[in-house]
Amino acid sequence: MPTRVEQTAAMEAGYVRLTCLQPLDLDPATLEIGMARLDRGTPHFLDPLARSEPHWVAGERWFKPGNARLEGKSLTFEMGPALTWRLKPHTAYLLHLRDASGNRVEDRLAWLPLRLPSTPPDPQPADPPAETKPEPASSPTSEPDDLSSFADMAAVLPEPVAAPPPEPPPERRAPMPPVTTTGRSYVLPLLLALLVLLAAGGGAYWWFFMRGKGEVEQAATQPPPVAADSVPLTLDGARGYISQKKPNGEDAAREAKRFADAGQADAAFLLYRRAAQEGDVPSMLTIARMYDPQSFKPGQGPVAKADPDEASTWYEKAADKGNAEAMQRLGTLLKDPQITRPDAAERATYWAQKAADAAKAQAPGANGAAP
Repeated sequence: MPTRVEQTAAMEAGYVRLTCLQPLDLDPATLEIGMARLDRGTPHFLDPLARSEPHWVAGERWFKPGNARLEGKSLTFEMGPALTWRLKPHTAYLLHLRDASGNRVEDRLAWLPLRLPSTPPDPQPADPPAETKPEPASSPTSEPDDLSSFADMAAVLPEPVAAPPPEPPPERRAPMPPVTTTGRSYVLPLLLALLVLLAAGGGAYWWFFMRGKGEVEQAATQPPPVAADSVPLTLDGARGYISQKKPNGEDAAREAKRFADAGQADAAFLLYRRAAQEGDVPSMLTIARMYDPQSFKPGQGPVAKADPDEASTWYEKAADKGNAEAMQRLGTLLKDPQITRPDAAERATYWAQKAADAAKAQAPGANGAAP
């Protein structure tokens, strides 16, 4: 049951999303998970409720993940800092899954480097808080649930809105003195008639000559739409583009190339990673080559040192999407003695065969085509 671990740029520190590509009919509504490590062949389960060492204990520990759901045929859920703080990068762990129907599966996975909080998370309380409001006497008392959620969700009540101040009473004005007529009272009607004629003439002039001119001037002065090239070619500009625009793989890859051509290697790396996380296969290959010891260039890129485990992760993502180059490179890389994946040897054989099959299918004359 292959399981993919990812932490997108938009996720908070310590939070990850896991995707089981073959969930085997697990029910997301009743899903529980456990994380174990092998100590001399004996599994020890992680206990995030522990307030002090040891955090890894004998015996199973089960917890409810956050945001568990089905996406097509894949099962996706999230875990928070209460779990990820205790997991070490490049270390093999056993992921256990079960549901209320009795379905139960496990998968071995190598943990990835993550962004974590600056301080250790507080353990999840095993009992309800002391200040919890008591239930009504007529309802039965429920036992506290011993399963804790890894998604640290809290209901946030909106702040009370102050009532608007009462409107002031209308200002009382002194009554206008009565208009007294003089002997020349005929002047006022003439002035009113003249004003009416002027208004009518101005309206006709606007209707026949000026109508639509304002719209043309407004269209002429309308600022042009903001183009993607307006993203500042800086590291902060790339971060703002990712967090605000949330680009898809194609858009993020296009911006990454623009930043790379401008010499902004660190910003381009963030954009390539965003594009790869959104499913852009060429960006997956770009990230993998940066970490691959065979293509790593010391001091010439945003990656400080080669990391064959990280490179194999991105090659495998591209290979799963049918990329032949990724299959070939992955089959070679998994033979590197620096690889810490426990399944490296068998996966190397698997991907080498897949690469050979792909090359054979693309060869001239394959599938009945003329050479």
